[in-house]
Amino acid sequence: MRSYSNRQDVLHHLKTTVRVLAEPPADPDPEVLRSVRRESPGGQVPPPRPLAERLSSEEIQGLVAAFRSGTPKTKLADQYGISLSSVKRLLRKYRTEG
Repeated sequence: MRSYSNRQDVLHHLKTTVRVLAEPPADPDPEVLRSVRRESPGGQVPPPRPLAERLSSEEIQGLVAAFRSGTPKTKLADQYGISLSSVKRLLRKYRTEG
């Protein structure tokens, strides 16, 4: 195994990066600073649509069946276009009901 060495070339790049990250941007881009709250009517973020509006009962049953046959929750979230927490919530609901 090689011994550790203090490489000055790496140290220089690290110091430069730290300095750049510590400095605030000179002229912030207004497009980046826009907020959803500022653009929504009344300044409020609309609530998320319920899962029942985003997935049909057939899709929910398919999701539950796929999980029971071994499909990982993360893959189901990607496949159905919902969050991992939504997948977990559905599976909890149908574990007791289904």
